[in-house]
Amino acid sequence: MKYIRWTALILLVACASALAQTAQISIEGLAGKTAVISAQDLKQMPRTSLSLTDPKTKAVQHYEGVLLSSVLARVGAPTGKTLHGVEFRDYVEVSASDNYRVIFSLAEVDQPTHANQVLVADTLDGKPMESPQGPFKLIAPDDIRPERWVRMVTRIRIQQVQ
Repeated sequence: MKYIRWTALILLVACASALAQTAQISIEGLAGKTAVISAQDLKQMPRTSLSLTDPKTKAVQHYEGVLLSSVLARVGAPTGKTLHGVEFRDYVEVSASDNYRVIFSLAEVDQPTHANQVLVADTLDGKPMESPQGPFKLIAPDDIRPERWVRMVTRIRIQQVQ
């Protein structure tokens, strides 16, 4: 019986490890430009850390990841001075594996335009995020309620209001 439990535990750890290595986010920009970012790709990008109080549990949590604006740069999103005029009608849709979706204006996540630090986090308290939160979680620290914090992020795309 102990052998079966240990075997099951080893298989569970191996599956979780394999899943973390294959985790990825598909990104769609304007004009059909696409990219896929893996967990490993995210670790190679410039990192940002945020310490926030969880509104539900009141515990301080330490997230680390990459700013959403840096992720969007992979598909040529306009930023800074190139974000002007009609681009202010563009928005970013973030989708999760459970079909939860939220939107942000493109200007709202652009660092030179808005001081908001929207983060695509992959670690929580120094450890890789696991289900049901991860492997990727979008954190919007300036939102008073965490309704646009998206767990299990799988897709990010830029859209235009028509």
